[in-house]
Amino acid sequence: IWRKLDAETKVLLAEKLEIHRDRYHLSSLVYVPRKGSRPDKCVIEIQANHYYSKLNKLFVGGDNTVSVGKTLIDTYPRFRNNLDFQFGVYIVEPFEGLFKIHQGNLNTFNFSVYPKLYESKKGLKVSLDTGFRIEYGSLSPETDYQNKKRLASEDNGGGVNCAFRISYLDMLQLTTGFDLGVENIFSDQSHYFPLEVYHEAVFDNLGNSYTGMKGIKMQQKFDFGYNIPNLVSGKFNEFFYAGKIDWSNRWQIIKNKFSAGLDATVAVNRNLSRLTSGFYEYGGLYGLCGSPDGNYKRDFFLAGVTVQYKLFEFASVPLLLIGKCNAGISDSYNPFNSSDELSQKFFAGCEKVDFGAGLYVGAKTVFGSLILGGGANSTGQWNITVAFN
Repeated sequence: IWRKLDAETKVLLAEKLEIHRDRYHLSSLVYVPRKGSRPDKCVIEIQANHYYSKLNKLFVGGDNTVSVGKTLIDTYPRFRNNLDFQFGVYIVEPFEGLFKIHQGNLNTFNFSVYPKLYESKKGLKVSLDTGFRIEYGSLSPETDYQNKKRLASEDNGGGVNCAFRISYLDMLQLTTGFDLGVENIFSDQSHYFPLEVYHEAVFDNLGNSYTGMKGIKMQQKFDFGYNIPNLVSGKFNEFFYAGKIDWSNRWQIIKNKFSAGLDATVAVNRNLSRLTSGFYEYGGLYGLCGSPDGNYKRDFFLAGVTVQYKLFEFASVPLLLIGKCNAGISDSYNPFNSSDELSQKFFAGCEKVDFGAGLYVGAKTVFGSLILGGGANSTGQWNITVAFN
């Protein structure tokens, strides 16, 4: 590399190798200096060890949050838990597929098969994404775990999907396909059969936006479709569409010590309002600071600033101090209030800008990111949160 192998170069080389080790899922990637053609020259030999790639893989994960806070409809602070687990097995042989069980507000069982169409040695893969799912739990706001007047969560449903997928390592994934669902609402015995076309795109070299200190993470999803009974009857008033774009960027101001970044989300949802899928999350850990999980909105725009400072590192686990502030606008419809009138206008009832701020401590471990902290906002909401995701 025509550089002096001093302390600075060694640190830079180790950092770059660690990035590639993680990106290509290697067990180790190190350099070893060898003698060169002259006494003042050396040759850097890169040595890599990798896991056997044909092994089936078990996984456990989730997006779990426990918080105490006060919302606009609470007289006193209320305890909330959003225990969201998923576990399963990723199959490599004799075919590529996925068994996954998800337990949370809505419990699902998924089985997917990924017939491979093309794969390069450098990580580019083209495949199909086909599968089915079975659902049980809450499919509507009236049975959502955040609803204080919730009914028994006995909704059920399922669906099938088929899509075309292009991916590059763990950084980029593009998916376009269709999904046919069956949603049965227990409380009034209503039934929905949404048929939709969807497109998803993800670029991620940041990881968790709380503990990742360098990189970009961008996610987008767009979908549109019809509720089949209305399509058959000739009533086209249940055409639906939805779109959401999330973007996070982090820049290191002081290398491995201090970073700053920007976050933004824009969302518009005209899905079936009787279903929880007709709303997006405006609160929670990645929403307006201080707002709890379950703050569902049909339209919102949210933007903010994040700063991260590494306090210390213990056993290769960095501990970060994280400050966030953001501002947003949203529609005023409350899906938990049956007397609210639904409007198809964008940002209906929006009269002001919401401001929020929060302070957190985060630890990035090999199992995920542990986050502890709290926030408040200009609407009077506040919460103290422990999360692991």
